[in-house]
Amino acid sequence: MWYSTAVLFRLEQMESLPTYCETLVLFNADSDDEAYLLAEQWGKEYEDEIWETNGNKTRWVYEQVLDVWELFDEKIASGTEVYSRVWASPPFIED
Repeated sequence: MWYSTAVLFRLEQMESLPTYCETLVLFNADSDDEAYLLAEQWGKEYEDEIWETNGNKTRWVYEQVLDVWELFDEKIASGTEVYSRVWASPPFIED
């Protein structure tokens, strides 16, 4: 089965407050638990320090797996829904 996982990273940049990045990654696994473990392992391996062209350093720090979602389609193709969430109020909307 295919699972979409939401993995959270904290981006630490020199002389600025941390920012966060939510990354969606697909895994082929036998269960939700296995997909979670694969996402956790991927997140820890993805941690890195990146030197930007302006000389600043950004450090990607794995925080946690936010969500694991089983895909309904058995075959991944163009138009396959890979993730969705439902909220009582819209997130991240600025006036």
